[in-house]
Amino acid sequence: MRWVALAGFLALGLGPVEPSAGLHVYVPNQMGASIMVLDGSGGLIETVDLVSLGFTEHAMPHQVAAAPDGSAWYVTLAGDGFVLEFDRENRLVARTPVAEPGMIVIDPRRDLLYVSRALGAVNPPTSLAVLRASDMELLDEPDIFVPRPHALAVDTVSGRVYTGSLSTNGIASLDFSTGEVRVTDVAGPSHAFVGLGVSPDGGSVVATTQLTDRLLAFEPAPDGELVQIASVPVAAAPYDVTFSPDGASVWFPNQRAGAVTRVDARDWTVSAVVEDPAFQEPHGVVLSPDGATVYVSSHGRAAGAEMHAGAGHDMESPRENGTLALIDAASGKVEKVTEVGPYAAALGIALLP
Repeated sequence: MRWVALAGFLALGLGPVEPSAGLHVYVPNQMGASIMVLDGSGGLIETVDLVSLGFTEHAMPHQVAAAPDGSAWYVTLAGDGFVLEFDRENRLVARTPVAEPGMIVIDPRRDLLYVSRALGAVNPPTSLAVLRASDMELLDEPDIFVPRPHALAVDTVSGRVYTGSLSTNGIASLDFSTGEVRVTDVAGPSHAFVGLGVSPDGGSVVATTQLTDRLLAFEPAPDGELVQIASVPVAAAPYDVTFSPDGASVWFPNQRAGAVTRVDARDWTVSAVVEDPAFQEPHGVVLSPDGATVYVSSHGRAAGAEMHAGAGHDMESPRENGTLALIDAASGKVEKVTEVGPYAAALGIALLP
């Protein structure tokens, strides 16, 4: 389906308001050295300016992970090499140096943060960084034996964390409590895993592939080995990926196609493709806790850029501002579009009491 949505109000330039209860969506502007905190309807709550906090204009905030109740949220700075912690009032409370940080996920049951390596890193470590969420102490950097680990997801049921390689077909699983690592070599041509997701019950793992345009689905064995159960052809360059809260569907943007796809997780078929002018290199995706709204970030168009295999990674060309689109999950209709900063990347979400 195609829906031409009118732009929402321009969020940039509005002053901060008092922290409020309700849904908060965190939008890192990777080329804007800022993180925008918006409410569930796409209205601006506050813009966190990293330069004013002492970081560089090339800090490159990439992904936010938030405690479910919003008591703390965390962001990776791929350019400056830090993981930052902010409190409920969006105040910086801690920073920990981490080499080449990329994606970040939180396991609140075990008070752990897992951090993978940046997509653009020249020679990143073959390890994950593991931090204690409550005090930001770097606990360990266990080797997970796959090069260029970037895609990342955690199963909060078992405590196992998964990471996918950008340069091989390896997906590693780590049980941090025991140190056990299991690597699954996925069949087929070079996939380049860019997104991983775990179902709420831990029974399914999905991966998006940048080079083969697939959603791959797996069942995890007790030892962490992944058994492939489906390979779904999708539109070009599927990116970040997440399950709906009920586990019935999987959502992801298609970066080169300018679209967002929903896959039925019961039979692994494409159930909807949403297209909208706001999707200029769509990147991040999260769902509201009730599953009713899908939030999708887009980079914004790079000046003079043509859409090609690497267009979404162009960090040199000037960019227009990105967007945050709100999609009604039931109908697939884009309900609202809010302008955010340039190169809006991987989103975080929390429900504040």
